[in-house]
Amino acid sequence: VVGKGNFDATPFLSPELAMAYKVPDTLLSDRLPGRCEFPQKLDPLPEIVSLAKLWDLNGLLHIHDVDLQKERRFELVRVFNCFKNLTSDRQIGDRRGRNSVENRICGPSSQLPTGPDLLDIHLDAQKETLSIVCTDRRDFYHQFQTSQNRTMSNTVGPMVPLELLRDTQAMEAYAAALTVRKPSRLIVGDGLGSTSRQKFARCPKGYGMVSFKSIFQGDHAGVEIATCAHEELLKSAGLLSEFSRVVSNQPFTGSKLCEGLVIDDYFAIAVVPKGLLVPSPAVECLRRSKALYAMHELVGSDDKDICGERKAKIIGATFNASEQAQSRGHVLVSAPAEKRYALSWITLQICQLTHTSDSLHLCVLGGWTSILMFRRPFMSLLQRCFHLVDINVFDPLIPKLVQLPRQIAQELTMLSILTPLMV
Repeated sequence: VVGKGNFDATPFLSPELAMAYKVPDTLLSDRLPGRCEFPQKLDPLPEIVSLAKLWDLNGLLHIHDVDLQKERRFELVRVFNCFKNLTSDRQIGDRRGRNSVENRICGPSSQLPTGPDLLDIHLDAQKETLSIVCTDRRDFYHQFQTSQNRTMSNTVGPMVPLELLRDTQAMEAYAAALTVRKPSRLIVGDGLGSTSRQKFARCPKGYGMVSFKSIFQGDHAGVEIATCAHEELLKSAGLLSEFSRVVSNQPFTGSKLCEGLVIDDYFAIAVVPKGLLVPSPAVECLRRSKALYAMHELVGSDDKDICGERKAKIIGATFNASEQAQSRGHVLVSAPAEKRYALSWITLQICQLTHTSDSLHLCVLGGWTSILMFRRPFMSLLQRCFHLVDINVFDPLIPKLVQLPRQIAQELTMLSILTPLMV
């Protein structure tokens, strides 16, 4: 966990998203989730205490005395780790229970670009080349400051003996809050029935509950809040112009500069003269964005920045405008080679079998479809593959064995063999 929850996104959000960001209780519906919609088990107490102390190091721990374990057990978040790289994992909040009782919100995530959207960039490979930049914010969700209402929605369970948290910063803040005199009614009002949560039971004496004081990766509203805030922040510095930005729901109308944003990743691709030392518009975009991030203390992974490269991977698309490629008159874009060749090998192993499973077949087919979007004429190889599984009776939790006809195996084999040409 890297972020410290210092960034207040409110000035960069639309009114609807600002409300969801500050007061997520406004999203609550009347429904109760089914048993399959939230984690049934809570983490062991020692794990919760260790996690709380880890959060406290970055000022991300909040302690309160509302007994959500009794009142709304299904809202409690279970935290787990997901592989990020060889040295660290990514923290994910299993927030299914709370997500399931919050109404859906609309935001800019519906127009996030994907790799194939970058095929709209054109250049003359004999005279021009690419200058690619990309930067991302490290643990972006965890850099967001949250209100007490949103922090309370990130409560994990079970409740914890306060004695186990006595050495934390959060415990000092909790103890100080108990001694503060209640504000005047003229300032805070009576709070009569503004929410049923005012009547929730309190934890037994000596016990409390811990919450994450930022945005969990796993919060359904988090992607909309993070994307909108990041977008408006960059626009405030003149970046992401409508004439240079690529999105998924509109054609790209730019010519020499393409900018894009995918949640925490900002990138720019410029078409520049080949062999001439001229300033790159993309590198200038990177400079302006980094200055903006520094101003707002938004930490990034500087070691992963791409600055003016001719060969790079951007939002799932690998660009190759290297000297070796351009010496043959090519500037290539495709799904990453690691993905293409790995899927080719797996598919060839499957094609040797007489049977497959419905879930495996759909998974493999989905992978091939994402690759073929970069070179759509190859879609013509698939005639029968899409008819093997009846999606109307498919249940991903109960995979079923299905016969693999040789005609379908032949289509998949052809895809595997022609993988190098899918660029």
